[in-house]
Amino acid sequence: QPLERSADAAVANNAAVCHMFCGELAAALGVFRAAVDAAPAAVSDATRSNMCILFDLTSSQPDVLKKQLTAQIQKAKELASL
Repeated sequence: QPLERSADAAVANNAAVCHMFCGELAAALGVFRAAVDAAPAAVSDATRSNMCILFDLTSSQPDVLKKQLTAQIQKAKELASL
């Protein structure tokens, strides 16, 4: 199961990056958010970094979104370790 989630997360990251390169920022953010919602503890550093870039490009409050993302990932990791 962890390998599946890891592979799914990599596919989602690659799909979202493709959207980013095509200028489809909202679509990219949607793919990233779906991946994070599906398995927040499996979010890679690359995905988190790409999401933060998108927050900077698409939001008037990127810092708030970055903090929410960090909190969501941290909470999932804490729950996974129980």
